[in-house]
Amino acid sequence: MLNFFADPALTVLGKAGIIARLAATQVMVTLLFCLVAAPYGIVWFAAAYVARAYLTMVLQMVLLQRSAGIRARDVAVGVAPAVGAAVVMALVVWTTADTMPQGPFDSVASLLPIAFLILQGTLVYAAVLLTFMGRRRCLELVQFARGFSIGTQAS
Repeated sequence: MLNFFADPALTVLGKAGIIARLAATQVMVTLLFCLVAAPYGIVWFAAAYVARAYLTMVLQMVLLQRSAGIRARDVAVGVAPAVGAAVVMALVVWTTADTMPQGPFDSVASLLPIAFLILQGTLVYAAVLLTFMGRRRCLELVQFARGFSIGTQAS
């Protein structure tokens, strides 16, 4: 999420050179990590990609702080609920997935365990995120959603 929004922020600040260097770094680290992980299968390949994202996120936050004065600590506090919810969701889905039947996925019915895990992950993430957000932020979210639904009906 942070990697996705940092580039537009740097673009607005006119820091195209920083974005280009950061992108080149991300490509090189991605290639290196994925080449190392590839012999161990798709799970390790995916883990390498995620590890690259977290590693370069630190660099991205440093560059964002230097360019815009946005402190990494402030960003971390802002995204802590989403990260916490993601960690809890991953643990629940990972634990549950071990109890599910494993492939082959050759029919629609064989995909039901995956559909269940997706639904479970979505519900757990939402519940934990709302819990981490606190009552005041949840009320703000409800007010925002009400305003959004009213605004879309008027147009």
